[in-house]
Formats: sequence, C-alpha cells, structure tokens
Amino acid sequence: MRPGDVCKLRPVEIDRTAEVWLYEPRWHKGTHRGKRRVVPIGPRGRAILEPLLAACAEPNAYLFSAAASAAEFREMRAANRKTPLWPSAVARNVRERKADPKRKPADRYTNVSYGRAILKVVARACQWREKMAAGGVFGSVPARTLSGTSRSRQGYPQGTHRGGEFGRLQPGRGADPHQE
Repeated sequence: MRPGDVCKLRPVEIDRTAEVWLYEPRWHKGTHRGKRRVVPIGPRGRAILEPLLAACAEPNAYLFSAAASAAEFREMRAANRKTPLWPSAVARNVRERKADPKRKPADRYTNVSYGRAILKVVARACQWREKMAAGGVFGSVPARTLSGTSRSRQGYPQGTHRGGEFGRLQPGRGADPHQE
C-alpha cells in the first residue's frame, strides 16, 4: 500500500465481506486514466486495522486523522500533568484561547506529515537503541542522524560545497563557506 493510500484510508472504502479485505481508494494516481486500484488487506493488516475501525464512529471520516490525534494528545497531556492547574490559569487559558486559530490540524495526514511521523518514530527507536547499547543489550549503534537535511538529500555529493566561480562544486570545502 502506498503512503498516500494509508493517509486517505476511510472505513467506507474497505470491503470487509470476505476473508481478505479489499481497499479500493476513490482517487489514486491512475484515476485520471480510468484505472481501477484494489489493494488486498490480509490477516496481519486486518489485525492492525480492526481496533481502529471499531473506534471510528463515522464511516466517511479518515481512519488516520491529524485532528483526532492532536485532540487525543492534548487530553493525554492534561491527564498526565504533574502539577495542579490553578483556577486562575484555567480562566486565563479560556479567556486567551483563540476561537478560530490560523493553523488547525487537518482532517487527515499528508504524505509529508506521514513521512515526518515515521522519521520521529525511527529517531526515538534509535535513541532507545543507544540507551540499550550502553547497557550491553545491543551491539554497536551506527553513527547516523535523522534530523535536518543531509547534503546528499539536497542534491550535492557528500564532502562538496556549492560555491565559488559560476557555482561549481568544490571538493574538500567544509560546511563553513569562509573556510579556506
């Protein structure tokens, strides 16, 4: 299943009558050519989706909703609060809360937000692995960072700096453009 399919997954688009469920997205990258796309969902996928489908009240709502996740996060954060919330703070929050904020969570995740969430989870897993490696449970941990954009992702080979005369790549220059 493509990341875009996961982001746009809605209960109404899943045929759950057979043993193997069939997901037929209403729109996909071949729709404009008249192509039909059917994605089979086997037992492992069913095991993952069944609790999510049971919790989803609206059949036309997106199964993975950014707005629902943000609301759930806020509720969890409030429930796990260590210090008491003073009545004056509650009154101030109610008074200063924006009725119509400029940026609200979307109805569904996008391919970009989906990828960002995966990178965050992988970064947390790497941090956990590093902690466990310090205790001797795992082997060596690769020295790799997931934050930011690496030079290879920007389209430049590693160890090069774009600059100089006519913007040619100059091997051996560091990250500091003033470095000789």
